Amino acid sequence: MGRRRTNSSDLVSLDEKNQSGGKRKIIKRLASHKGTPDHIGEENQMLHRSQILQKTLKILELKPKLIFLTAPPNSGLSFLLEKLYSSLGQLNFKSITINTANMVKHQGFYYGIISQLSKGTNVPDNNASFIRSLNNLLPEQQHTVLMVRNAHVLNNVNPALFVATCKLYQLTNKKVTVVMASHHSWEVFHQSIPLPKPIVVALPSYSREEVIDILFLKARELSPDHDSVSDDLLKSFCSTCIYDTFSPYTLSLKEMIKLSSELLPEYLRDEDNDSHVEGSKAKNAIALFQKIQPTLIKRTQKLFSLKQSKHVLDLPYNSRVLVVSGYLASHNPARLDKQFFCKARSSNKKSRSRKSKRIQEVLKGPKTFALERLIAIFAGITQDGTIPSSDVISSVSSLVSCGLFAKMSLSLIEQPKFKCLVNKDTAKALAKESGIDFEMYHYNH
Repeated sequence: MGRRRTNSSDLVSLDEKNQSGGKRKIIKRLASHKGTPDHIGEENQMLHRSQILQKTLKILELKPKLIFLTAPPNSGLSFLLEKLYSSLGQLNFKSITINTANMVKHQGFYYGIISQLSKGTNVPDNNASFIRSLNNLLPEQQHTVLMVRNAHVLNNVNPALFVATCKLYQLTNKKVTVVMASHHSWEVFHQSIPLPKPIVVALPSYSREEVIDILFLKARELSPDHDSVSDDLLKSFCSTCIYDTFSPYTLSLKEMIKLSSELLPEYLRDEDNDSHVEGSKAKNAIALFQKIQPTLIKRTQKLFSLKQSKHVLDLPYNSRVLVVSGYLASHNPARLDKQFFCKARSSNKKSRSRKSKRIQEVLKGPKTFALERLIAIFAGITQDGTIPSSDVISSVSSLVSCGLFAKMSLSLIEQPKFKCLVNKDTAKALAKESGIDFEMYHYNH
């Protein structure tokens, strides 16, 4: 009898017996696992993502043209993509992967793909030549899987290239499957541009029980004495002290595991004997929670203060640089723009040598600026120095929505003016993330 072809109706979940058996094996392996305290661990995450991994691999066996993987942040999408990529060799597929998270220009996408197919090939300079290069370099017989992580960035940088990549099987006439992955839903892309219909695989967010389960496995691994600390005590610590306390501020598994590894020794500490509590002394979890409560309060306050700055640091490159440019526009005198942002900057050095003689201006908060000045400063502090005006308008609107910029002129006739609302520390952090020397451009530092 011939081998029956797998179809989408065969994509069934693992049965409860296999799932529980897999969980027992994972717990057994964790007993001997040595990892860093904030390391999540492959086994820990596989506990609740193995079914989706198997489902996606079965879909790939069908060799579809386009797959779209979507998931909320902090739901294991990056881990799933890594496991998926490492498993493609078992299917005898040629695999190519690229992460567009920090991509500024579409030429970086060309280079990232072409360099994995051929070392000596010149990088294309436009979409048409890129497709021609792929048509020449992709294998004729072997099936190829191209994985694009953070696909929404590619769509923002070059929508036409995003569409061409989705239609790669059609444009190259080669055996290729494109896997797009993003935290955005497919409807966001399809609303503005007609696109081929993909097979959508959606990862759900980790549930409370799943997160506590993973935290418990890690806490058991890190507990000072596996025999004397009860499971109930560790589960109480993971649920009450870690998840219920910190989930309003962060849903990152890595961050929660780091907090767990740092707080667990204090939670189990017997202050009278300066040693870790034993099972007979750890019956009252409420008392242990009350003991560590002051530390939990301090940690939540610190986490809350960092929440806004972390959100800002997650911005795309152009948006980060625009925030820095807006801060400089709001705090630097406009009359000194040529001195600070001219490419030659010879006069800037002269000004620095006379810093002691310069009269300090008294700045009463951030000042307003026009879009033209924002674009000029952006051009002065970046290597490239170019950004399309349409991208600026779109990015500035997003920054206003996020509360990083404020629109000051509401008139439809007057030119719109804005004000940057971030503080100096945030602007410096964004500049550092973007490779910009903040002190070189900031006046009166």
